[in-house]
Amino acid sequence: MTSAALIIAATLTVAVSIVHSWVGERRLIGPLLAIEPRPGVLKSPFLRQVLRHAWHITSLAW
Repeated sequence: MTSAALIIAATLTVAVSIVHSWVGERRLIGPLLAIEPRPGVLKSPFLRQVLRHAWHITSLAW
């Protein structure tokens, strides 16, 4: 029973991580980075990539 519960928990964790990454990219990060003209720190291509990668790393950190 414990083994099955752990497999279910791991599967749900992976599913939530994928949804978090995908929805965040579609609804938050993508539109935020598409704003023209880019305000503040979003002017820097390097910092835009840092923001995008930081969002996806939090999905992996679960």
